[in-house]
Amino acid sequence: RDFLMGSADDFKALVPEDLEKLKTALDWADAAKIKVVIGMLSLPGDRWAQLNQPRASDFRLYRERKYQDQSVEFWRQLAAALSGHPAVAGYNIVNEPHPAKKKDTKTFDLSSFYDRVIAAIRESDPTTPVILDGDDYGSPEGIERLRPAADPNVIYAFHYYGPWKYASGQNRNRWTYPGMIPEWEGASTSKYWDAAAIAVAMAPVV
Repeated sequence: RDFLMGSADDFKALVPEDLEKLKTALDWADAAKIKVVIGMLSLPGDRWAQLNQPRASDFRLYRERKYQDQSVEFWRQLAAALSGHPAVAGYNIVNEPHPAKKKDTKTFDLSSFYDRVIAAIRESDPTTPVILDGDDYGSPEGIERLRPAADPNVIYAFHYYGPWKYASGQNRNRWTYPGMIPEWEGASTSKYWDAAAIAVAMAPVV
């Protein structure tokens, strides 16, 4: 479950066997003329909830400096190992960060953390784009809280799944677009979703 890291509880070095599996997959992708974004679902101190038992979000990265340091070192090693591979199109530092979800981590400086990781990546790879998700699981609102990075090869990413009950496969012919649709899971009221409503949702990104 802690692919490449060995352990999200105490990262030391990349797992050689895992790295070889990744490189083999990248070689296959290159042969098929497919470009690949290396995106981490988990980092040291930030194990993906679906890989935790019992399933729960992991906030240690946002609470403890040692996990931030380990995550910087993880990316330093990974970028050094993959730099120059023709299939690699970008590095997505962490998928859907969410420090604002908890009171004691909502002041975590995600931008400063990203700056440290970018600097570590650039030690061995000066040009591959680095992809940054905003806070709040990479939402449009979360990207508004990022400080622009100084690095010129940065892509800002956001994830948009609204309205969730319509877009997530729960529709089953209950709602149509445009039309009145519940906004999120468990919503007791509906709103009218059309292009104008989506434009409002995209406003923070714009």
